[in-house]
Amino acid sequence: MVLCCALVLACGGSSTRQATPTAVDAPPPSIIIARGQPLIIGISAPMSGDQANLGNDIADAAELAIAGRGGTLLGHPLKIERMDDHCTDAEKAVDVARELIKEETLAGVVGPMCTVGAQAANKVYETAHIVHMSPSVTRIDVSEQGESYFFRTAWRDDAQAAVQA
Repeated sequence: MVLCCALVLACGGSSTRQATPTAVDAPPPSIIIARGQPLIIGISAPMSGDQANLGNDIADAAELAIAGRGGTLLGHPLKIERMDDHCTDAEKAVDVARELIKEETLAGVVGPMCTVGAQAANKVYETAHIVHMSPSVTRIDVSEQGESYFFRTAWRDDAQAAVQA
């Protein structure tokens, strides 16, 4: 949450964001947000089905973090955009990523929650220069795909295995 919000420390002017992804090696676009316009943080997680309780917990935690900040950052209202990526549906995770990057004031995305979705959607977020972080992806190779904007907060499986052994 804090990492996503850190992207907007240079806010001001009018809202502009390149809605179409650019080449990954191009410099990242600036996010310029008009005074009072909302700053959006996307949530890509299961909001329905067997994993819905976990996805909704992630989104609720983001809402609580926003409430704890008084609902604003640098004069911009903070808004959560909850999107159901169905967890293990790679195609749906990519669809969610494509939908989220259309938001002109999107600062970042929490999710996808599941490895299959994260691996599929990472390229969409990377190409659009959107910070995306997963609170639960643990598979080793997820962060070895060459991403610059992907972060995870869970231990990789190899680190967990060593500690548990």
